[in-house]
Amino acid sequence: VMECYNERRYRDVSDALSCSQQLNSETRLALQHLENGNFALICELQQCNEQKLLLQEDLRQERILNLKHVCTTGPRCQAI
Repeated sequence: VMECYNERRYRDVSDALSCSQQLNSETRLALQHLENGNFALICELQQCNEQKLLLQEDLRQERILNLKHVCTTGPRCQAI
């Protein structure tokens, strides 16, 4: 059971790191849009960053969730 738990935990942490890297790249993209005056995307980015902070808090407290699912169903995180 522990072996399965550890494998699951590793996968979820990996998903969270992947999500974090994706959001970082979206931050750069959103800054480019901001320079072009596209402010609507900045609001979406803020929601994504709030989602990211919630995911990080879950990791810190070791309440390991299916983070990939949480991220991809978050407020348009994939859409930016």
